[in-house]
Amino acid sequence: MGELSPNYTEDIAPSALGKLKLTDIRRYHVQEFVNDQTKAGRGTVTVRRLVTLLGTIFAGAVKDELISVNPTGRGQAQAGP
Repeated sequence: MGELSPNYTEDIAPSALGKLKLTDIRRYHVQEFVNDQTKAGRGTVTVRRLVTLLGTIFAGAVKDELISVNPTGRGQAQAGP
């Protein structure tokens, strides 16, 4: 995967996810984010890259013992129909 544009982080911050505490984010929040991005016209690859970025962030939080579970579900939140 190539480098992510700085715009990817700008897409996450103003979303519903960006308004929640890290410890409050659940898998359904990630799926809602995916659904919102898809409805906004984002392509499948872009949405998958966003979820990958989120997964990396959450994996770091799990490693640092800030949360116990990665809410991205290791790729279970899918873009598309």
